[in-house]
Amino acid sequence: FFVQLIAVAIPEEWFFRCYLQQRFDAAMAPKWSIFGSSLGWGWILSNALFALGHLVLDPRVERLAVFFPGLLFGWMFARTRSIAAPALMHALANVNIYVRNGLMFG
Repeated sequence: FFVQLIAVAIPEEWFFRCYLQQRFDAAMAPKWSIFGSSLGWGWILSNALFALGHLVLDPRVERLAVFFPGLLFGWMFARTRSIAAPALMHALANVNIYVRNGLMFG
């Protein structure tokens, strides 16, 4: 968990939420309020790039599915203005996948 948090989740969340999502939001003001978070096209675009980045590293179409948890991470960032919650959720999701793959595929 600690390795996932420090080496993967925090850097990815910093880049895709703190940097990209905020830059896109500055260029295209958020238009929607979803469960208390102000969101817009920056949220969608940063998550599309998040998914494409995963596809580039592992060229299997199912890697694009990270778009959906990325929406949750982006919403959490918009709600809290911190990467703490999204980074913790991101690391937990990664560990969950590793454990399930290990149990299923040995």
